[in-house]
Amino acid sequence: MAPIISLIIATYGRYTCLEALLESLTHQNISRDEFEVIIVDQNDNLDVGSLVNRFSFHVDIHWIRSIRRGLSCNRNKGIHVAKGRYIAFPDDDCIYYSDTLRQIIRSFRIYDVDVLIGRVYNRDTGRNAVRYWSTCSKRLSRINFYWNFASVVIFTKKPGLFDERLGAGQHYGSCEDADWIYSALKNHQNILYVPEIEVWHPDPDNAVPGRTESYSRGFGGFCRKNMDFPILFLFCFSLGSNLVRSILNFFLNKKAQTRNALFSCYWRLKAFGEWPRGPEYGTPPSHGGLDRTKAPGSCSLTEKEKSS
Repeated sequence: MAPIISLIIATYGRYTCLEALLESLTHQNISRDEFEVIIVDQNDNLDVGSLVNRFSFHVDIHWIRSIRRGLSCNRNKGIHVAKGRYIAFPDDDCIYYSDTLRQIIRSFRIYDVDVLIGRVYNRDTGRNAVRYWSTCSKRLSRINFYWNFASVVIFTKKPGLFDERLGAGQHYGSCEDADWIYSALKNHQNILYVPEIEVWHPDPDNAVPGRTESYSRGFGGFCRKNMDFPILFLFCFSLGSNLVRSILNFFLNKKAQTRNALFSCYWRLKAFGEWPRGPEYGTPPSHGGLDRTKAPGSCSLTEKEKSS
């Protein structure tokens, strides 16, 4: 029997976090046969195989050893082999609550939509994580989407491929998820935010070296690629808010925060101007949001990876 939902985990450098995620999946209040886990392993040195062996008794795991690094590329590899009716993209450092998968399946049965968006929420503290999340359901549009999603809470019936120029491991190191959502919206897919679907994920650590530059380049590239009136407004709003933040931090004598906000503006503008002429980043697949077929230039499985 085919699983109802496929979870695609592209993992790199997070053994303990991946272990915690897999542990959380053993406590789901649906049966083992109703979901599969596809681990796309980009590690050279971490022994992910030991985790696969340990948790395979409790969870249906398909393990792919990838020879190429990059979040979007390796999510696409998972999409190519996924068998589920629905697909999710948990990060390797998130946690699924025991009712997460049941809520996803239940929501798809209730709502006639193509994509569901949940929220990132800490049940221990009763607080939102990553961003502010509304307690009310809402339809996503090309106007409000950017403030109402995160990649770890995207659940879809129609898994279009990710643009491999965007995302962690690439020159444009973010916004592969924003691009995926926006492409789906442009293809007239119905996307609904449902706060009852909850996942835990840590807040991003912006102090990681290079993260501001990488994330800002991704945002600039995403905006240039998808330029229309809503995206132009989003781009201008982001520049304006960072400039205001830099001025406020300057007067508060917060030098690091001032510099960070100004550099964010610089890298967003630079990426916006250079797209798609940056350093090597691969050829993008078309999104379409319609099927799982191999798009020209997309990161498909090699024969070695198929047999792993």
